[in-house]
Amino acid sequence: MDVTDLFPRNDSLVAFKPGQAIFKEGEQGEVMFILVEGTVDVLVGDKLVGTFEPIEIFGEMAVIDPGPRSATVVAKTHCRLGAVNQKRFKFLAQHKPEFAFHVMRMLVERMRWMDQAAQTSRTTEAEKIARLEEKISELNAIIRSQEDQLRAVQEQTQPSPPVEPAVVA
Repeated sequence: MDVTDLFPRNDSLVAFKPGQAIFKEGEQGEVMFILVEGTVDVLVGDKLVGTFEPIEIFGEMAVIDPGPRSATVVAKTHCRLGAVNQKRFKFLAQHKPEFAFHVMRMLVERMRWMDQAAQTSRTTEAEKIARLEEKISELNAIIRSQEDQLRAVQEQTQPSPPVEPAVVA
């Protein structure tokens, strides 16, 4: 499906300059966007999680279940976007079922990507924990060795107990 056909007039597109936020994480969402021209970065917190190019769809959760945005999207280059509010989304879903299917496909792709990212994150965390446990074991072994050496030195440097004179009877 060519989603650019959904915006036959250029005046229905919204323009953004490089560095300009399209929306921010935590803001209330009301529209989704279709990237017609340009590139955008997607950030969660301060972490870059993706870069979208034409004809990517983003912000789609807002028209399905309005709520706070889960990410920040910033124009990386000059961008032109088609904005789709909930009313237009419902119209398009009814009159262009291939559009609704396209949005569902994008959601599934993102869910798979998030599952993979979560699995990678869990693996990475487990690897970090294993490395830390290994370091702790190494440090404990060094400490035990140092303690043993210290005891040996102490034993060598302790004066011998005084010899008691023999008692003659």
